[in-house]
Amino acid sequence: MGRRVYSFGPFQLDLNEQVLLRDGHALALKPKVFEVLAVLVENSGRVMCKEELLEKVWADRFVEEGNLAVSIFEIRKALGSDNSGQHYVETVPRRGYRFAATVVQITNVDENQVREFNSTVREVTTSRITNRGTKDTIAVLPFKSIGKSNNEYIGLGIADALITKLSNLRQITVRPTSSVRKYGEGHDPITAGKEQRVEWVLDGSVQLSEKRIRLTVQLVHVMDEALQWAEKFDESFTEIFAVEDSISEKVAQALESRLTGEEKRLLAKRYTEDPRAYEFYLKGRYFLERRTTESCKKAIAHFERAIALDPTYALAYAGLANSYLVFGGYKLISRSECDKHVERAILKSLELDTSLAEAYSVLGSLRTRQWDWVGAEKAYQSAINRNQNYPVARVGYAALLGVTGRFTEAFQMISQAQEIDPLSLPNNAVRGSLLYLARRFDEAIDQFLKTLALDENFAVAHFSLGYAYEAVGRYSEAAAAFQRSRKGLSGIPELRSCLARLDALSGKREKAIATIKELRRVSERSDVPLYSIALVYCALEDHDAAFKALDEAFDQHDEDLFLIMVDPRVDALRRDPRFNRLLMRMSIYPEANINMTG
Repeated sequence: MGRRVYSFGPFQLDLNEQVLLRDGHALALKPKVFEVLAVLVENSGRVMCKEELLEKVWADRFVEEGNLAVSIFEIRKALGSDNSGQHYVETVPRRGYRFAATVVQITNVDENQVREFNSTVREVTTSRITNRGTKDTIAVLPFKSIGKSNNEYIGLGIADALITKLSNLRQITVRPTSSVRKYGEGHDPITAGKEQRVEWVLDGSVQLSEKRIRLTVQLVHVMDEALQWAEKFDESFTEIFAVEDSISEKVAQALESRLTGEEKRLLAKRYTEDPRAYEFYLKGRYFLERRTTESCKKAIAHFERAIALDPTYALAYAGLANSYLVFGGYKLISRSECDKHVERAILKSLELDTSLAEAYSVLGSLRTRQWDWVGAEKAYQSAINRNQNYPVARVGYAALLGVTGRFTEAFQMISQAQEIDPLSLPNNAVRGSLLYLARRFDEAIDQFLKTLALDENFAVAHFSLGYAYEAVGRYSEAAAAFQRSRKGLSGIPELRSCLARLDALSGKREKAIATIKELRRVSERSDVPLYSIALVYCALEDHDAAFKALDEAFDQHDEDLFLIMVDPRVDALRRDPRFNRLLMRMSIYPEANINMTG
């Protein structure tokens, strides 16, 4: 068969090379979308009924009519960003579609044109292999739990498992579990998809009945609300792994993903073959995502039960390590005890499976707490290399880059995390913290206010906003922001020290000193970050007392001390020789060039 090249308007369509050009520039189309366009172009002027199009393009498998509707939408979008695409592909009511433009088949192409065209095609092909075109974006919502309320964990757990699988595909951007867990009973998938700014939503319901699991799953295109694919599963619970494999594979097929061999392997990868261990793992993930002190305790217990049933369950060890890391942040166990649990679990996880991005990300957080800057950076880089779609690692790495003064890289990294998950509260709050540490205080205030616009009750953003208000002298607003954070962060000693700093800066010296004495008394029976006490002394301009507290913080390995390299609140101490000596003791070198402008 000869070369089949068609021209219409500013476009050229080469069916041999499967490429669409506009004014010589290649346009990215998914394979099935290209096939639909090719059929329409080859039959230009004729009404193609929907059944005929489905038969020609999807002859090898049954698909919903929604697949065709989505393809037509993609074609129109490619042919015209305004409504001009409508003029090429017309909808004929109750019949089908017609390609209405004048089409000319190019039969005589001189050798120079062929060489030029083939060069363009090679560039397009290389680009497809390297970049695979524009990424699809998808949100996997928690499956609605039908039946007993104590099975609620299974809906979020299955969604989390599918997110983990799909996030291994480089041509698909998947919203992480932390962003979708809020969509509970009664959510509308289209509304959720628009909120999450994704093209696709995977939604469904789950029911456990004795030893069986019933799943209903649907993949919806958000823009035109078309159903792309739907299926029901009714299997024994022991077949849950096969069901998840089938769902993830069909989602990839529906999105026309061209999988590499490695991606196919990761899509089918199972971390355990024991359904009971998996059930405990799902419960652990469910409670870990709730991020309260009590839920962390329950998460730890469930991950430990999963490990007891399957001692080779690497993902469960990673979950256990993460649970201890979050729990330790509430200062309810000593730092040394927390680190011991995290270290043991995370190293076991990586011993069993060196491919887990989750494990390397937790290791990065642990090494940061231990002031092992090189080890932390290597761990975060390993996490990102293993899963480009895992924003948690990018956020942790951005924070590490920020506290070590590498602000240009830090802002690049947090921007990448926000591209993957633009509505994440932690991602937005970390950007605000980086702006604060970079002395861009007004921008930091704006960023924290934007974060609170997403969730006005997000305590961390209120707390960090207080820092930024303090930095620009808006003390009453800072106090209000710190007070607003009490509901979510009640009991943490840093809150009291922040208010004491405001007292000191406002001239209420005796009140600030009284708070320090109270924090000292509390430290006798529980962990109080001595770094926070040093910050109050800084506000009081008592530098000798501040350095004494900093030395104590170093001796006790206060994890908050890692902020000292860039923290604006200790700027008054930086010219003192004792400050440089402290940096060197922490393996931070004062001659390092710290760019505070980002």
